[in-house]
Amino acid sequence: MLFLVSVLALWRVCHFLAHESGPFNVMEDYRYFIADVLPEGYEWITCVACSSVWLCFPPAYFLFNEHFLIYWLGLSAGVVLLEAAHAVLWKKG
Repeated sequence: MLFLVSVLALWRVCHFLAHESGPFNVMEDYRYFIADVLPEGYEWITCVACSSVWLCFPPAYFLFNEHFLIYWLGLSAGVVLLEAAHAVLWKKG
């Protein structure tokens, strides 16, 4: 159950960072700032799969520290699967 809740929470954070503008366009401004400072960082922050890799490490380490490498990759894969399901279910057009 902890794994599933972790995947859902991490997907929400990754999706927010990559696709949403946030209140007062804070996240959109943050993405533009990253693009100015570090151009390749913009690709990392706007890709849910990329951001899930580095955002899943701390929860995997602190919640599942015995086999955290397996849980780290599993959490990231769960986030990517949820993003793919979200893209299919909420397809624009």
